[in-house]
Amino acid sequence: MFYTHRRRLHLHLDTPEEEHPQLLIDKFNFCCTIFDFTCFDPTQLAGKKAKTAALKEISAYLFESPASSITSEEEVYAACIRLFATNIFRPLPPPSARSLASARHPYESPESADEEDVLEPAWPHLELVYEIFLRFLSLLDIKTLFLKKYIDQTFILNLLTNFDTEYRQERACAKMILHKIYTKVIQLRNFIRNQMIITFQSFVYESEQFNGIGELLEIFGSIVSGYQVPLKPEQIRSLRKEILPLHKPWSISTYHPQLTYCIVQFLEKDTSLLQYVVNEGILRFWPKTHSAKAVMFLNELEECLEMATEADFETVMIPVFKRLASGYTNTHFQVCSRPVAIYDVFMCYMLVTISRLDYTASKGV
Repeated sequence: MFYTHRRRLHLHLDTPEEEHPQLLIDKFNFCCTIFDFTCFDPTQLAGKKAKTAALKEISAYLFESPASSITSEEEVYAACIRLFATNIFRPLPPPSARSLASARHPYESPESADEEDVLEPAWPHLELVYEIFLRFLSLLDIKTLFLKKYIDQTFILNLLTNFDTEYRQERACAKMILHKIYTKVIQLRNFIRNQMIITFQSFVYESEQFNGIGELLEIFGSIVSGYQVPLKPEQIRSLRKEILPLHKPWSISTYHPQLTYCIVQFLEKDTSLLQYVVNEGILRFWPKTHSAKAVMFLNELEECLEMATEADFETVMIPVFKRLASGYTNTHFQVCSRPVAIYDVFMCYMLVTISRLDYTASKGV
């Protein structure tokens, strides 16, 4: 039988609390059964429905009022992590026709905003498993001692592989899980950062094909926001050697907002990094013939310059104004008009600064 454990998981209503851990473990173990959703098999129909019901019960239980005793039992952690690994770590589906088309037309974004994902057939189960694991990791009294015993480097590598899925919903789920693990399991933080950096390097210098760069940049930017100042040399090196080269790939439009966010987090920690951002990133990889990408770079440039101090601005003023001047003759109206707007803003900034200095000097301050 697919489903022998018939007791519902509303344990806080009808079951003694001391029985909750074992009943939850039984549910986890049952849901490790994998079904084939690519074909219709009448013999699996009852099992699929039973698993769906069990997953929903677990999710509702963890959300509503889980017993405090479940976080004290190591076997619960082992069963929950086994449930996640068994269901989620799998061969990803082959690239879709849309993905293959984007490889043939590199300057077209592979993910148009008005296109909806065609979800994997097993997604109804996968989504519930992601939801359960996230809720389990979010329990207030969760024990990191047990987490770090079962979530190891191999687990992280498998999770990072899932970031390459074409399905945005799954990438969003994987992002929340990885970020939560980074927060909870301190011993894995350095490994997670290094593996994200390796993924960025491989993407830029080898494959230029990885669907989850934007999601990884969101996590990395959040990590950067927690850095202590002054920044360490290796942290600055990660900006210069791994983050800024991400301006190079043709698919930058799919992750440019997250890239800008990550860079801004570095600048908030140290505005003197502006010279690296502008000279080694934005200007170095400035698109010569693609107007839409040029507009993205102009917007990023303006956002970065707005954070600059006067001293920082002086270090990049000449190359920036040269680049803005070259845009005046562009036939694309946005590439032509955006430099004018940026130039006007910073000319006003310079005039105000000069006036303030003159006023201060006249008062003898």
